[in-house]
Order: sequence, then C-alpha cells, then structure tokens
Amino acid sequence: MFFVVQNSFCQVPTHSCNQPGALLSVKNSYRSHLEYIVFTFVDPYNYKGEVHKINDASFIQMPLNHSNKMNGKEFYKIIFPNTTVICDTKNYTVVPQKLVRDVKLFEQKGGSISYIIGLTKGAKITSHTVTNYHGFQIIKLRIE
Repeated sequence: MFFVVQNSFCQVPTHSCNQPGALLSVKNSYRSHLEYIVFTFVDPYNYKGEVHKINDASFIQMPLNHSNKMNGKEFYKIIFPNTTVICDTKNYTVVPQKLVRDVKLFEQKGGSISYIIGLTKGAKITSHTVTNYHGFQIIKLRIE
C-alpha cells in the first residue's frame, strides 16, 4: 500500500497556539489490548472530527512536497474543520505499535486539517469520544 502524504507542518507564531481551535498535540497510547490516538485542541472547539474508513488507497496528496510510505493494512481518515493552527512541536506519536502502525498529517487547507491513520489488518476504530478538560477539548479514538 502506498500513500503520498504531506509531511510538513504550517509555520505559525507561538502565540497562535493559544487561539481557540488550535491543535496542540497528537499522541498515541496503549493500555492492555487497547490503543488510543488522542488529539488535543484549545477550547472552545466545537467539532468532534469526522472519521472515515478509506477503501480506495490509491489517492495522492497535493501539493506534493514529500512522498512517504504509509504503514498499515487498514486506513482511516479523520477530518477536523475550522482548524488553521497546528502546533507542530507537540506531535508525540510513537509508531508502530501493535495495532496503530502510522499516524500522519495528510492535508491542511481551507481551514480544515486531516490525518491518515494506518492500522494492522483487522484492527478498527471502536470508539470516538470528546472530553472537555480545563480549557482543552480532547478527542480520543480507541482502536481494537
């Protein structure tokens, strides 16, 4: 499976990371047989993100800056609207794990950002939750 993924983040002034809707971090974690991908935004951010399973893996990211192989056998895309700031110093994904093989920024345009998530064969996203915690909106995807 081969994806072409944009591997550069927007360059923004540090103070922009305090604005509502700024994406502060993307990280993954695990507990027992469960794995999680967690997106943290500055509140208020009133969107949960849209998760879609990708069946056709032949798409290409434009503009083409970098070509990276996307690891995994099952792929999902999550889209966050009304997000223009990504604080790229806070990307804490550690892949591959047992279920989560890859997490990459796919696209940032028109006020939206999207990520592609590569999972092992048979793994799937089983929960998509939102929690508000001390001025942050935490969006958590559970993978089993």
